[in-house]
Amino acid sequence: RRINTLMQLEESLGQNLAPYLLQGADAEKVAQSIRLYNALREQVENKDKVPLVAAIGELILSEDEPELAAEHAARLGPELIPYLIQLIRTAVLYDPLFPGYGLSPAKACLTLGKLKAKEAIKLLFGIIGTENFDTESAAVQALTLIGEPARAFCLSQLAARPITKNNERAAIVASSLDCDDELVNALITQLEDKDVQKNESLATYMVLAIAKIPAHFKARFKHLLPLVPESVRHEMTTILKSC
Repeated sequence: RRINTLMQLEESLGQNLAPYLLQGADAEKVAQSIRLYNALREQVENKDKVPLVAAIGELILSEDEPELAAEHAARLGPELIPYLIQLIRTAVLYDPLFPGYGLSPAKACLTLGKLKAKEAIKLLFGIIGTENFDTESAAVQALTLIGEPARAFCLSQLAARPITKNNERAAIVASSLDCDDELVNALITQLEDKDVQKNESLATYMVLAIAKIPAHFKARFKHLLPLVPESVRHEMTTILKSC
């Protein structure tokens, strides 16, 4: 909307306003944003020639809710996957000044999830912890939608050594998975590792991924209480009390 308003005002005045409002790098950034908007709009208007490219343009320019925009884009099928991956890797589309207002990568993540794009699992996984809340949330949701392949990858990363940021990413994703015996056992097994116990942030994410402790896991879980930092112990106690 902001780009449209600027363009309409410029058209009514018959001149480029950027030099009057901005200078240097900022003016060039606005000009680049307008050029990209015009290119995307042209693609959308010529969708019969290159339908997949036009679909990406529509996804970026859509002002529908991300979920609805992703649902619409996913109708084109798996042929769209490489274009969605490229969109996520395009840095300027995370900038709210550019077309899509910074939400395009999140919409692309959701679309990949709806397409159950196994080839995008590592890309989506790597987005977690990047401090872009909308895109990170969409990536977690997409991994959940992909299902078993993403779940298997998550479990493998939980147990991976040496401990890296990927273990924490896996624990975050685990919070969105079905908390069955396999997942609970995997999480408790990791919490039994002294290196995990010393990593307060990682241990906290792992504990929070356990929605409920089945009766046959309670003894192992309780045994961990004196071994973890106080903040983690508090979360574990809360879970035990809720069971």
